[in-house]
Amino acid sequence: SLFVVCILSLLFTAAAFAQEKKPEIKVSDEELKALNAINAMTDPAAKLTAIGEFVKKFPKTPVRLQLAESVAGDMAKLKDANQAISLGESARTIFTGDEELEPIRGVLLDSLVQANRADDVFKLGTEILAKNPEDVHTHVQLAFTAANEVKKQNQKYVVQGLQSGSKAIELIEADKKPAK
Repeated sequence: SLFVVCILSLLFTAAAFAQEKKPEIKVSDEELKALNAINAMTDPAAKLTAIGEFVKKFPKTPVRLQLAESVAGDMAKLKDANQAISLGESARTIFTGDEELEPIRGVLLDSLVQANRADDVFKLGTEILAKNPEDVHTHVQLAFTAANEVKKQNQKYVVQGLQSGSKAIELIEADKKPAK
């Protein structure tokens, strides 16, 4: 059921991004050529390396958010959670703005949950909730992670898990919709 929740959350996020009307972005011919080369890449790690080089060369490019969303999409497609985590951690060194990091953080959180890395889940979850305390998905992930840890006789996250579970229920019952 955790896997289904993760998939539904990713689909909901993708649909929300697709429905937003985005203004037309203009880039130089040199940027366009580099972006086309990046888009043609199929290996997520190589693509991230190329994106890193692109961002270094064009730090003020208006497509930074789209590149971050592309990286998050590549991470979400990976079946190996550890590979997705590695990609996400590398992406966090390239993208620095909160808006750019938002999609990466969400997929990274899901990958950490999948890899059963509770300490990292709560560390990242706390970071996400500090910026957006009403992020239902993060609250749900923290509650599930705490519950799974209790099953392993680890009581470390019981209080945080209960708080996140209660907050998630409160937000869902109040029909709070994400900002995006």
